[in-house]
Amino acid sequence: MHSSLAGTGLGFKFGMSSDVTGDGAKWGGLFTAVTDEGSESTFGMQATATGGGTGLVNGVNALAMGTGTGTQLGVNSYVDGGGEKIAGRFSAFSAGAESTSGLQVQASGSGVGLKTGVQGSVSGGGSKRAGVFTAESNGPDETFGIFCSAYGNGTGTKYALFATQGGDGTRYAGYLNGNVLITGTLSKGGGGFLIDHPEDPYNKTLRHNFVESPENLCLYRGKVELDADGKATVRMPDYFAPLTKEDQATVYLTPIGEESFPTSYRWEEEHTSLTVFGSARAEVAYLVLADRDDPAIRLLSRPVEQEKGEGNFEKGKLLNPEAFDEPEEMGIAPQLSQAKVILEEPAQPGPLILEVPDEIGPGGLGAQGEPLGPKVGVEQPRRRRSRSSK
Repeated sequence: MHSSLAGTGLGFKFGMSSDVTGDGAKWGGLFTAVTDEGSESTFGMQATATGGGTGLVNGVNALAMGTGTGTQLGVNSYVDGGGEKIAGRFSAFSAGAESTSGLQVQASGSGVGLKTGVQGSVSGGGSKRAGVFTAESNGPDETFGIFCSAYGNGTGTKYALFATQGGDGTRYAGYLNGNVLITGTLSKGGGGFLIDHPEDPYNKTLRHNFVESPENLCLYRGKVELDADGKATVRMPDYFAPLTKEDQATVYLTPIGEESFPTSYRWEEEHTSLTVFGSARAEVAYLVLADRDDPAIRLLSRPVEQEKGEGNFEKGKLLNPEAFDEPEEMGIAPQLSQAKVILEEPAQPGPLILEVPDEIGPGGLGAQGEPLGPKVGVEQPRRRRSRSSK
């Protein structure tokens, strides 16, 4: 079938329009393309929209709506068979300054049900990736593999990115290969560094844990040699006073050597340096601890002890329920179980395969309901054409 429509008017133009109503299954259009073994391309349907004006141009515009309770699918795509399979491919190209999107997805509504803009689910054998995002740039512009944002006026917790894991084997909710920059506060149940063991890097790992404190401590350490009068000056970095509560800093001194001797210190007035006192020509190790007091920490600082509720998680819930022998449902993040439902029981139904009944040929049905054309998937005998039919 070939359809063409043109005109200079401003009204809508339809190359083809179809409308079906009534009970039972309904197809506004049914297109079937079958190719025997060969290298020819096969298109069930190809849509092209061309426009030279400023109006929106849609190659395919799909709308699914209704008052029923069943799932509405604007577009449902299914592929099967040998070779590489792609259920959908979208490509957008722009040579100008306009914004270009390969795919835009929006989920909205006034209902209280879960809304998912993009949902991916993979299963079966082999390596699996529910989503692969790649961004490449050869210029000076910023490049984001994934850009996440969560915002709104509601009072609920907002997660720009939420990741969870489960199952057997090694598990990582996040694996970041490269540098990580966090401008806010990092909170964790535990932590440290994990590296290849320096003495046996191919067979062992080495782990050290963080030193924790209710204060945001800065640490400065070193050694100093006293002069003939038993004195030495330790100069602090220029940023020491602006960064810390310098007047509350603590200094620890340790004599070095076989013989012990008394030591003491005195801060200079501006807390830019301190003088160490002890035995002449002796060596002293020092350790300076000071609590941060810069603008950033004053903005981000949180109480050491805080009641749960009112924005500090949910009262009665646990950050680590397994540590208290509680079930996962006692965890603070209800999205954890919700995400599991999405992964294990997709909200969308499985692929909808539209099977053409045997009695319907690729030509559809005639006015009396008779099949037009040979049946789909049924090998038809080849007929010799008589000379008169040429």
